[in-house]
Amino acid sequence: MDLNFLNGIYYVKTENMLNEDDFNALKRLDEKLFIRYLRTKSYGFNSGYLNIESIIEQEFLNVKEELDKITKSNFITDIFYLEEDLTNMKIVYKEVFYKVKSNTFSKMGRFSKEALEQFFKYGNMKLLPKEYEEMFKEINKIKEEDLQDYLQELERVVFNFYTNFSKSNKKYQVFFNYLEYKKVMDNLKTFLKFKNRNESIEKLKKALLDEEIVGRAVWIDLYNEYNNTILNKLATYFNEGIVAASDEFLNKGNNTDLRKETLNYKTELLKLTSYNNETYAPILYYLHLKQLESYKVRELYYAK
Repeated sequence: MDLNFLNGIYYVKTENMLNEDDFNALKRLDEKLFIRYLRTKSYGFNSGYLNIESIIEQEFLNVKEELDKITKSNFITDIFYLEEDLTNMKIVYKEVFYKVKSNTFSKMGRFSKEALEQFFKYGNMKLLPKEYEEMFKEINKIKEEDLQDYLQELERVVFNFYTNFSKSNKKYQVFFNYLEYKKVMDNLKTFLKFKNRNESIEKLKKALLDEEIVGRAVWIDLYNEYNNTILNKLATYFNEGIVAASDEFLNKGNNTDLRKETLNYKTELLKLTSYNNETYAPILYYLHLKQLESYKVRELYYAK
């Protein structure tokens, strides 16, 4: 499908999301009417409208299914929702090797539970999508015996696979930039958390993801510096809001502002890139706005 036409579809979808008038209306409704209102907006269509969590989950499934169908590809949603697959992998790995039972398994992931069980138990990749064979071969090479070390290496392998694929395909450059942003923010949070807890630098080395914005080497060199030096260095990579929130986390252990500032920065970054309709950026921005929409719906419902 022509990219301009595809982006036009998602510009319209962005305009048709729940808006401030809808949110103001939802604020005034009790739980039953709240769900009924969502139904009139077809939010969570086919969910059965039994509870708010199943409605939100179905809304995401609808978005994913429609985008995959329109683009005749899973690549965009695989990247955007890759953390759903990562969480599912970690759940199944712990169930197989540590007998840690979980009642959760995201339907948003690309890989079925049966496929992941077959892989982790027997190394069987027959139930996995062929295009991910190389990624799972790399996962098979992980030799870490410690659970936390294994899961961190698993995360690195998965992120690197998607990063390398999107970097090698010019039309997917916007996804490479998106993944680099996600990884550097994960590294920032990991760095600050470990620094606040006074963890060893060896633990930090194992936990950091590979990224090109700051880079593992810089994070490691910075780890034993004084807080003022760290904040001055962060100011060369991040905006004032993120640096101030990092200061709050380093000195008081409060990460509330950091979560808010990194989310705001991500929103502004994706909004700016979305104006380029010669890339997939408008779709990426739409998917991000759908996540923000779900946060708002959940927040309003549980405030009842």
